[in-house]
Amino acid sequence: MKQLIFHDDHGNGASYRLLVPAAMTHWRIRDFLDFMTRTGADAHDHGYLPRAADPLRHEAFRYLANDPASTLNRPLTYFQNHRPLGPDDSIDLTDHETFVTIRRELQADRPDPNCVDVARHNRRTFAANMLVTAQAVDAMFRFDRYPIVTADGRFLDTFLHVADEFPGNLDAVNKLRFLYRIAALVHAAPFENFSKIVTGIPFRSGAEMWPNMAAGFGGICAEKTAAVKFICDVLNIPSFPIVGASTKIPDDYHQKLRIYIESEGACEPSPWIQHHLIVVEIGGGRFLIDTTNGNVPFLFLNDADMQPFLAHGMQARMVHAVEHLYLRRVPNWVGDVLLTLCEFHVPDLQFQYMFDQGLGMEITSSLYVGAYFDWGGSRSSLMQNYYAVRAKRLRLPYPRFIHEQNLSSVPGRGLRERLAAALGVLREQYADPYYTGDFTFVLQPLAHFWKHPRISRSVRDMLWPDSHEKAA
Repeated sequence: MKQLIFHDDHGNGASYRLLVPAAMTHWRIRDFLDFMTRTGADAHDHGYLPRAADPLRHEAFRYLANDPASTLNRPLTYFQNHRPLGPDDSIDLTDHETFVTIRRELQADRPDPNCVDVARHNRRTFAANMLVTAQAVDAMFRFDRYPIVTADGRFLDTFLHVADEFPGNLDAVNKLRFLYRIAALVHAAPFENFSKIVTGIPFRSGAEMWPNMAAGFGGICAEKTAAVKFICDVLNIPSFPIVGASTKIPDDYHQKLRIYIESEGACEPSPWIQHHLIVVEIGGGRFLIDTTNGNVPFLFLNDADMQPFLAHGMQARMVHAVEHLYLRRVPNWVGDVLLTLCEFHVPDLQFQYMFDQGLGMEITSSLYVGAYFDWGGSRSSLMQNYYAVRAKRLRLPYPRFIHEQNLSSVPGRGLRERLAAALGVLREQYADPYYTGDFTFVLQPLAHFWKHPRISRSVRDMLWPDSHEKAA
């Protein structure tokens, strides 16, 4: 099979890959566009031989191509070798790798925030890829240890069965148990940017997060909230977004965001949103859920317990500093827009998380993995001293500084291989016209970092008897 690679020249700069037969030399744009309207199974049934390299990533491409307005984009145009491709033109597939550039029709209408509907997109993605997402959930859930039981006494053993039985055959206890377990799994997944840096995916949708977590990886707060929202949308569980910032969020934030969208980024929204949580309505109650991991404890709070957080905010530990985050409930379209901006519009977002926001590549209960530009000489000494002083102030162990020359000294093959892969990507892809040195990683051991999870008593009382969740 050959590769047909579409690169988005606007938006977030993402790439989408299709596999095409070696004997296929041309593909008319009209036929390609018809292929894009079909799910993988439907395209196969209609005789199309190309297939997606990654089915869930392809769903993001299909969403962008077929419904650009819902991704806050103008209609797309396709170019090969700087030549625009009309409906009757063909993509030349004679090479082993073919590259097509995606651009926007600038004369089309500006984006309308009212067109965005992440829930609809999630349901369509699940309908087209049920087995992919269900297998990922099933691999993590452990239905044998955390049983979900229907009203007539049947034990469910797969997410597909839960989706079928959830609307009318699960009582409030089993619904809450299932959603709690989902949230706990998302929280347990690493808080990391490794997987995005290595794969070149700036931001993963909620659907894409599940196979990523099943493979042992994770994401940042918005990706994890998107993963919970994906399950809620598939099961038709009402949910709404909560956003956080280090400055108070004004009452008219949603109006400022609308102006920002309609101006296509010409007007900056205020303030900068730093955190994304979710409130769900299930079993007659409302629950605030934060599955971030890394820098905040697990939250699963009932209506009464969440009120102090909504009124006064929360503390988030950013490795070397504690920030106070103010929280605000926002309209559903605001949450949808923020997730859509992250997925389709912000270029090099994985690098922004890593450097600009200081989240590094991973934060666990025992280790922070950061990175910085290292020009060598005295500037290298200054950076090392900077991290060492911050560690000393917090009574943390002295950090280790890892670069190409001492990479082999990193304990643990998995971490060593991830650092090596990340170093290669950073050197190749991170664009900085002023950068003339190399990258150094910071391994900062952490101590006394975690707080206990905050789980409402009413929630714990409804969980499985004698489970470690109930004791948490």
